[in-house]
Amino acid sequence: MAYESYERSSGDALRSVEVWTRHLTDGGTYSAAGTPALADVERYLDHTYYQLQGVLARVGYATAISGTPALGILENLQACGAVVKIELAHPVTGLRGEGNDRYKEFQKKWEQGTAELDSEMLQELGETRSTARSAYVVVGGVSRDRKRVVPDDSDAVPPRFRRGQFSNPRVSRTTPHANTDSFGNDL
Repeated sequence: MAYESYERSSGDALRSVEVWTRHLTDGGTYSAAGTPALADVERYLDHTYYQLQGVLARVGYATAISGTPALGILENLQACGAVVKIELAHPVTGLRGEGNDRYKEFQKKWEQGTAELDSEMLQELGETRSTARSAYVVVGGVSRDRKRVVPDDSDAVPPRFRRGQFSNPRVSRTTPHANTDSFGNDL
């Protein structure tokens, strides 16, 4: 069974996984009879490859990466993501059932790596974004023109309360417009 991968030469991602999970291999390589089996490891590499494609598409890069430096980064990240899945398949490391510290470290490395893909790193290595980062900026709120239209709107309901309505009449008012409502009408 073959796997989809970002790698500089065929088999590099699998070799990186075998190095990082040497304690789970049969003499340094995965076999069909091992735990996890070679087919499972290749499936983890496939899953991670598709996750990386989703991340690349989300941040605006094409999913077909051809530059050697960028492929090296993605190869390392793909192997790291596969190791997360492999270590998650073996979560217990002690008699009391503690969590696997290797999983936590590789998960942290995976999260940092995918966050770095959102930076300009791949662009500086020669890859081009198919979508500019500014396309993801969304600005909300009410424009000034819309605010000017509200007093002219026939459906606008005048406010029930006015400034100074509950003030003590014996106290002098310091606000110059205390006798007008929010639309500028005299009270």
